[in-house]
Amino acid sequence: MNKYDPDISSKAGKAAVLRAVVAGYIGYLGYKIFCAQDTTMSAALSHTLGILFMLIAAAFGVYIFLRWRSDMKAAANTAEAAETDTETDDSQ
Repeated sequence: MNKYDPDISSKAGKAAVLRAVVAGYIGYLGYKIFCAQDTTMSAALSHTLGILFMLIAAAFGVYIFLRWRSDMKAAANTAEAAETDTETDDSQ
């Protein structure tokens, strides 16, 4: 099981949650634009913009996951390096 640096993993988790809230809001806006009936926009434009916003939210969701995974790998590497440094200091 990997050990993670608590500071880095906490920061990665908080950033991922904040980004997920933003992605959710962008998706919500896309849905509301897609379903808008009482607007001066044409239905085709409304549907196109709504789908575009929802696709952007989905792509941002993929980015969030990839960035979180990268940050967690960095936290694991940092914890392993700190553990190795501690073992080296103890042997001297």
